[in-house]
Amino acid sequence: MSMLSRWLFGLTIASLTPALLVQLIAGSGGAVMGILGAMGLYYLCIILMGRADAQDAAAEHGVHIRKRFLPYRLATVLLTGLSVVSISMLATADSLPTTIIQALLASFGMRLMVGKDVSPGPDRLEESAERLGVSAKRARSQLRDASDKIQAINALARAQKDPELRAKLGDAVDEAWVMLAYLEDNPDQLIHARHFLITYLDAIERLARDMNGLSRPEDLGAKRGELLKLLERTRDALARDRASFAERQRIDLEVSMTWLGDVLEEHRK
Repeated sequence: MSMLSRWLFGLTIASLTPALLVQLIAGSGGAVMGILGAMGLYYLCIILMGRADAQDAAAEHGVHIRKRFLPYRLATVLLTGLSVVSISMLATADSLPTTIIQALLASFGMRLMVGKDVSPGPDRLEESAERLGVSAKRARSQLRDASDKIQAINALARAQKDPELRAKLGDAVDEAWVMLAYLEDNPDQLIHARHFLITYLDAIERLARDMNGLSRPEDLGAKRGELLKLLERTRDALARDRASFAERQRIDLEVSMTWLGDVLEEHRK
């Protein structure tokens, strides 16, 4: 859940809570159910927005590892309209035309705020897994977990108060997405990418979380320069790992060519 989503949800709950208390005191069961239903629907909207952000972030970097593309933003718009209907009909007893107009206006406003769902394009993993003779199901599970971690790191990067650290952490995130796109096209390299999938991403997320845990950027003190260099090294390490995977594939090809050549020479004898 992004900081903006948390803020919007908090504002919504804060605006509905007084009305809920009033209706509880008044003993109006229908109104209470309407307000509670709206709160639940708003919370579901926030969850869907988080999933939409994760899906869009992957799509923007050419990664499509979800089994199905789901229109999370459209669902958010529809649920917003339903939440207004819940309040209007159960809590305020508005007329049906008034309820419909309010729901349409709320849905339209949410549509303007959240935008459209971004289609990630064709799913390449099934094709690349079949071509390379690896399990698409297992590869998808590993890449999906990595995508969730990168998205979490990206959220922490956006929340970082220091602009330079935020930029450096963002560079590392971008390089991680490039790595993920490469692994989607070359899932046979996943066996060599355990450091990236587990150690690197977990360490980066922990570092970003600890940095954000400081109340003020000044609290970093002398560590700030070290952190900037460390994040640069992290980005460079990700780029080197990706290059080493490609080099390993070239070496494997050369070994296969040499082996086949030796077999052919042996057969001629």
